[in-house]
Amino acid sequence: MNLCQCKCGGYCKNRFIRGHNIRVFCPWKGKSPPNKKYNKISVLCDCDCGEMTKPGNKYIFGHNRRGTKHTDESKEKSRLSHLGQEVSEETRGKLSIAGLGNQKYIRQNMDIIR
Repeated sequence: MNLCQCKCGGYCKNRFIRGHNIRVFCPWKGKSPPNKKYNKISVLCDCDCGEMTKPGNKYIFGHNRRGTKHTDESKEKSRLSHLGQEVSEETRGKLSIAGLGNQKYIRQNMDIIR
């Protein structure tokens, strides 16, 4: 067993006790490490909602696509990609069950619906 080289007085198998090497090789020695993300200031969200973002962020989570619309070309491509796909009877039944409002009623009468 060797003495830890960070001079804490502990014994270890190698040069340092696990995690103690940072005490020797760390440029900020003894101070808390700098965190670049939290040294930044929070700003207003770029979607113009008027809310403040977390420090270092440009948008609030989920606000980055606000106000963007699909073009007519992209809508047509999406429509054509789904064109001709047939939905099975089983899937249609599942979709109708999912769309119904009273889920408690559906669970009680599941065998009647099938």
